[in-house]
Amino acid sequence: MRGGWEGHAPVAATDLFLFVPYTITMLPEASTHPITAGIADFDLVTEQYWVLTDDYVDVLATTTQKVRPWDPWHREVTSPVIWTRRWGSGKIFVTTPGHSLDVLRNDSVRTIIERGMLWASR
Repeated sequence: MRGGWEGHAPVAATDLFLFVPYTITMLPEASTHPITAGIADFDLVTEQYWVLTDDYVDVLATTTQKVRPWDPWHREVTSPVIWTRRWGSGKIFVTTPGHSLDVLRNDSVRTIIERGMLWASR
């Protein structure tokens, strides 16, 4: 499976943590998927990951890295944040939020992780 963590946005020299505010945007196919049905776009303050995937993954949600004065890139970059993949008779579920207990206490994150584990295990 290709779903590699590539990095996260660099922080300004004055920032103490890699936590940034960002939005998780649910894609239309997420509205009927058993993992994400009924979950709307939501905001988090945590590490925002830039990940690389391949065409065999089914993306359910994305996040967009903003451009800040100190960033090395010059345009916004959107990457997957929740996706699944079927491989033979196996199922793979990935979600990038979950860096800290505060993030895991978020109702949407917790629901996605719980449903994702159930979906992948059946």
